[in-house]
Amino acid sequence: MYLEAAEQALEHIANNKPQGCIVDPLIADKTLREKVFGVSNVTWWHWRKQGKLPKSLTIGRRRFYRRSDIEAWFDEMVSAEPADAQ
Repeated sequence: MYLEAAEQALEHIANNKPQGCIVDPLIADKTLREKVFGVSNVTWWHWRKQGKLPKSLTIGRRRFYRRSDIEAWFDEMVSAEPADAQ
């Protein structure tokens, strides 16, 4: 389930990449959790505490992820996947 969600999220991010953007866009924690992965707040919290999520930024009371960090994280997860599990 974790890898499938990551692949879907990577596809979503690739299809919605802004053109000509100079600054690395930020993705809100809530958007990534709810719209991309579709997991509960509790699951997301456990993933973050277990170190399964990339480094995040906190602005005010909200948490964000850099798009480049998310893409690198997906690439890392896909490359770490054993060949027989695909």
